Amino acid sequence: MGDILYYSVHSGKNATIITDSPSSDKIYAVEFIECKDMDNQSYPVVKIGNQWWMAENLKTTKYRDSTAIPNVTDNATWAYQTTGAYCWYNNDTGNKAIYGALYNWYSVNTGKLCPVSCMCPSMLNGQS
Repeated sequence: MGDILYYSVHSGKNATIITDSPSSDKIYAVEFIECKDMDNQSYPVVKIGNQWWMAENLKTTKYRDSTAIPNVTDNATWAYQTTGAYCWYNNDTGNKAIYGALYNWYSVNTGKLCPVSCMCPSMLNGQS
């Protein structure tokens, strides 16, 4: 009683995470939502309330329309960049798995970062 349980359920490349604090015996039904970016990387998802969220940081190098996002590694260029760009933390690709990619405002503001196969909250609300 009072413990929070964490379930990570996998099927192929799909993964769903469930957290719960049950007060009695319970049976869980698991839904699998494919969440794959344009680089063919799969992400686990978690359902919070009635919304689905990615359970890992995004690490795509392409918008969902397949357009490449420029990788900007120079700090001065990044500071004055006026178009979409991404980089890896400390410009080290070894940080990709830990932190995902870091995107500037211009790439976020395109509305095309969320992978098309994922159920992003903005897509559920009819936004692009």
